[in-house]
Amino acid sequence: MSWGARLGDTTALFTHVSAPVMTRLRQPE
Repeated sequence: MSWGARLGDTTALFTHVSAPVMTRLRQPE
């Protein structure tokens, strides 16, 4: 149970951090 919660949390965090990073890479200022 704890594993699933941790995995989901990690995935959510990764997506939250990866989204802005990819946007920055696609549109460099």
